[in-house]
Amino acid sequence: MKKIVLVLSLTAVVAGCSGSSGDAGAKGDPGAAGATGTPGAAGTAGAAGTAGTTGTAGTAGAAGAKGDPGTPFDGGAPLLASCKAIKTAAPAAANGTFELHVAGTYFDAVCNMTDGGWTLIQSHVATTTSVEAPSVASGSGHYLPVYAVRALAAGATQVRIQNRATPADHADSVANMFPIVELRKGNITSDNLNKVTNHTNWTVSGAVTTAELDFVCDSAATYPTIFHACGNTNGVHLFADNHKFDFSAADLDLDVWVK
Repeated sequence: MKKIVLVLSLTAVVAGCSGSSGDAGAKGDPGAAGATGTPGAAGTAGAAGTAGTTGTAGTAGAAGAKGDPGTPFDGGAPLLASCKAIKTAAPAAANGTFELHVAGTYFDAVCNMTDGGWTLIQSHVATTTSVEAPSVASGSGHYLPVYAVRALAAGATQVRIQNRATPADHADSVANMFPIVELRKGNITSDNLNKVTNHTNWTVSGAVTTAELDFVCDSAATYPTIFHACGNTNGVHLFADNHKFDFSAADLDLDVWVK
């Protein structure tokens, strides 16, 4: 039998020096979110605070001075019913055309503010027959409807008949006498009952005379007739087609106003 001899070669192991550290590895992905925790118990509500005491009211200040009247119709102000009402509300208002609100109707009216707020209701042109219109401009040959005149007269005290070419020539009725009372009814302003002394209802100016206001026969005419000195050839005649102070042989440009 053969013997096998195993020879092991032993190599001595000698420890070397440590090597340098390697680079840090890449950051890992975030981990999954943890489960929501259980809410904590609600805290106890705080007690309500005590209300403070009410302070003492201060003393009222002195009233301010009264302001000047506003200009009528400006900025949506209510419309007024006559030129006289405008003049009363705004004393500085000048002659001109203003919008009025009369008997539920709105219309433009010519106002004579110089003499206190007269409203033009008729404006006749010589030798031309006048016609009814919703508004009357100076020299238009128009007269207002009777319902508007009655409403204006209801708030007025006087009537004026005037020569437009010479305004100083006019007759004004005495305040609240027969002429305005009848015009409120839609009637003419000449007084049949006292016809021979009718002038006592009027004051005259300029070339107009009291003799032109008296007459001898009755007249049954109604508005738009304003005056009929019946039977007096030198008397005032003011119809739609006949308008004169008869100191003149011809018809005149006559205006009729109320205030």
